[in-house]
Amino acid sequence: MAGTTPQTARSPTEPLERRSRKMGELIDKAKGIGNEIAGNAKQAQGEATNNPDKKAEGLGQEIKGKAQQIKGSIKGALGDKV
Repeated sequence: MAGTTPQTARSPTEPLERRSRKMGELIDKAKGIGNEIAGNAKQAQGEATNNPDKKAEGLGQEIKGKAQQIKGSIKGALGDKV
């Protein structure tokens, strides 16, 4: 048609890609929170039963949870290419 300008074609999956990035971020953050909670519970159990191995296991799981949350935050900032 005369006088019309061509429109830029958009990817039909563009909204899906954005949703995927957001879900990856939320999943990692949720897993991280779960691991932190479980780690704190194991630390408390280790403290209550005077079990240093259980306490150390809980500390490791808590640290893993914090790392997962950081990973989720990075995914949110950079996308799922991380």
